Amino acid sequence: MRRFPEWLTSEELTALRKFANLLRQSYGNLVLSMRLFGSKARGDYEPYSDLDVLVLVREGDWRLTREICLLSSDVSLEHDVLVSPRVVTRERWGYLEKSGYSIISTSRKGLNMAYLYLLKETNSHGQTRLPDYAES
Repeated sequence: MRRFPEWLTSEELTALRKFANLLRQSYGNLVLSMRLFGSKARGDYEPYSDLDVLVLVREGDWRLTREICLLSSDVSLEHDVLVSPRVVTRERWGYLEKSGYSIISTSRKGLNMAYLYLLKETNSHGQTRLPDYAES
């Protein structure tokens, strides 16, 4: 299995760890998976690129998304990096997958944040599970 890229700074890794731990503490029963995607995951980032994080949740609405964004804002300010969560419910993920939206393929190429030993992926129903990121 692949580890996080060496180009992430120690401050970025610390911010990702803190964000994941805060999510686990606050919403552990709702969070199914977290995945780093985008330029920081691919390695084609710019000096001030953000850390895009897909947060797949069992259920939720705009209030949960807002709360998760507020958590990421606190972490971003504390560590001087920008953590940008994209919160998607399991139901919405299924719709996006059927409709062929690009976030599906983009996030599947991302790095599973469980590899930082922060938050294990869980899916008690065996549905809408993001595949593990493995080296080919």
